Amino acid sequence: RKDPHNDYILRNLKRLKTEFPDRIQWRVIDGFHDKGMVGDHYFLTGTMNLTKRGISSNNEHIYCKTDPAQISAQRIHLQREWEKYSE
Repeated sequence: RKDPHNDYILRNLKRLKTEFPDRIQWRVIDGFHDKGMVGDHYFLTGTMNLTKRGISSNNEHIYCKTDPAQISAQRIHLQREWEKYSE
């Protein structure tokens, strides 16, 4: 969500996007609370907020999934959600 305490992560995502333009995507959508990270061979999910505090000091948990079927399902889920909010 748009909030000043998320600026740290957004700055770093923008920097990574310039280095890897075809590999990095993200959305900031009010009302959409899914959080995670999807790579070619994994996806991360859990309660951790992708903020400086969420990564460094909050008591959060995160799961790393490596099953190809779960990764594919997560990609499809995110794409559908992003398309819904971009209408």
